[in-house]
This record gives sequence, C-alpha cells and structure tokens, in this order.
Amino acid sequence: MFLVYALMLLVILRRLKWLNKSYFLYLGMMTYPLYLLHQRIGYIIFNNLMGHYNKYLILAGTITLMLTASFIIVKYSATPLSNYFEKYLGLQIDLFLDLRYKAASLKTKEIEKMSDSIADK
Repeated sequence: MFLVYALMLLVILRRLKWLNKSYFLYLGMMTYPLYLLHQRIGYIIFNNLMGHYNKYLILAGTITLMLTASFIIVKYSATPLSNYFEKYLGLQIDLFLDLRYKAASLKTKEIEKMSDSIADK
C-alpha cells in the first residue's frame, strides 16, 4: 500500500511524467463503470455458462466484455454528461455566485435588470 501511495505522490508532484498521459486518465475513468459492472454481470455469465464451456474461455470472454462495456459507457455516456455538467451547471453556478456577491452592493432595480438579462441568455 505504501508503494501505491508513494507512486501516486510522485505522479502528483510531476516526478513521473511518463505516467501523466491522457490514456492513463482514460483508463482511470474506465475503472468506475468496470467496478459497477463486473461483479453482477460476471457472476451471471459464470453461473450460466460454467458447465457448458471451458472456464478459461469464459474468463477471457467476460474480461473482454466488461472492458468493452466500460469503454462504451465512458465514451458515450460519462464523458458527454461530464462535459454537459461542467459547461452548463458550472455556468449556472458562476452566474448565481456573481449575482449573490453583486446583490450586496446593488439596488433592487439593478438586480432585476441583471436577472432579466440572465433569463434572456
């Protein structure tokens, strides 16, 4: 465990630049859907196919299926949703915080004008 934490610290401190690559980030993003999928679906596949096929073939097929499903989820679901939330939800939060701080020093009519202009956007 200590080695894993030391490795992560070195990556954060940019001492291991060869690990700071976009494909490692993508593989890291794939771990959460893989974590959610592998146990349930893996058990279902193993329980239904174990008596009929070679166990190593089932294992290789299950690993391939889980990695492919995780890749598809990240590429077509998680990344677009993340981009959407970052863009639009972040914009709403920025507008809300900006209004909140300006409201303390503005008159009521100016605040109403600002809220009307935001609604137009």
